[in-house]
Amino acid sequence: MQPEFARKVCELVAGISETDGEFHLDEGALLRRVMTRLGLSAHGDEPIIPTLKGADAARAIGALPEAVRFEAFDLLLDAAIVDGRVVPAERQYLEAVATALGATPAQLERQLEQRLSQR
Repeated sequence: MQPEFARKVCELVAGISETDGEFHLDEGALLRRVMTRLGLSAHGDEPIIPTLKGADAARAIGALPEAVRFEAFDLLLDAAIVDGRVVPAERQYLEAVATALGATPAQLERQLEQRLSQR
């Protein structure tokens, strides 16, 4: 993945991880794994800042190449369930992004239920 796309994906993951106002250890660990997987250093010069929320997140994911969009959404689902629950703010974030990708709330709910049941 190109570095600018990898960085945007990590900003999306950081954004959903902080929607509840807290950044849990599991969320931090997941973000570090994502950064490593996408070829970014967790100790790089530019920190990943969780600035993408709601409508901004939907626009950001829509601007990514199609293959990257769906990989990013998959990572957002992982980030939402990493602590074993999905809080309302995370659902709203995911709904905005899912809508931008053409998914319905019902489709999103099925994906969340499936992921949570596999934990």
